[in-house]
Amino acid sequence: MHWVQQNGYEVFLAEYRGYGGSEGIPRLAAMLDDVKAIVEAVGVPPKRLLAFGRSIGSLYATEMVTQFPATAGLVLESGISDLLERLLLRVHPHELKCTEPEMVSAVASRFDQTKKISDYGGPSLFLHAEHDHLVGIHHAVKNHGAARSEDSQLVRFPKGDHNSILAANAPEYLRHLAAFMARIRTP
Repeated sequence: MHWVQQNGYEVFLAEYRGYGGSEGIPRLAAMLDDVKAIVEAVGVPPKRLLAFGRSIGSLYATEMVTQFPATAGLVLESGISDLLERLLLRVHPHELKCTEPEMVSAVASRFDQTKKISDYGGPSLFLHAEHDHLVGIHHAVKNHGAARSEDSQLVRFPKGDHNSILAANAPEYLRHLAAFMARIRTP
């Protein structure tokens, strides 16, 4: 966080419901509804905000640019493109008391990352480790492919994995992030 402030930026971190100092129960779809309240609590016009989501947080960063299309930029680190794929690795529809078509429909109705990224059209940066063992690099490739802005970049890091992407690539990672932030900076 010190690096962010050294470069003239401020940061606002939102916690998931039920984590850290936040109250409530974490539920994927319900937390999408928190995005508007979070942006409004920051009190800064979206054109001066950067939506940054890491891993599952990528779902909420894309929701931010969907609800606030004037957002200055979008950064997804180790971002998810296909939530259904990720969910089916952990849970079967019958465990949720639904059919597979019902699960597919429910996820598609709120978590269509391809559509959200494509509809945004603003500057975007996708940061992903080649050897991410939790969210494969194909998610980043798909997310980047959905971006329609000419100012869209996919950075693939040869070192690190899902949880060590920054630590293993700090100088290069921060260089790419700083360059992106400088390009989208508004007075």
